[in-house]
Amino acid sequence: MILSVDVHYKEDSAKAVGLLFDRSDETITTFIEQINLNDIEAIIIDGYAYVDNNKAFGLGAFLWEALEEKIPVIGVAKTSFYKNKETVTALYRGESKNPLYISLIGYAK
Repeated sequence: MILSVDVHYKEDSAKAVGLLFDRSDETITTFIEQINLNDIEAIIIDGYAYVDNNKAFGLGAFLWEALEEKIPVIGVAKTSFYKNKETVTALYRGESKNPLYISLIGYAK
């Protein structure tokens, strides 16, 4: 299973929404409290794992750490971040001229 999470930030609060993708089932389940994290292979977030080339933590790395470094986190961002060119991979979709910027933490090499 793969968990995908997005966060909407307001001035003094935030709201998180998640989708669980189960390869053997078409049912969608929402958010972390309702799932068994032991079944999760990876989490996809809207954001970066690292915010610079020295691997300073971004949202993805903080989530990975909060989950006791047990679940790999894949960050997907729509805009480039100038300080982390060495910790992301640009992924072009089809004929799009605008890549997605992919970063990750927690995968064994």
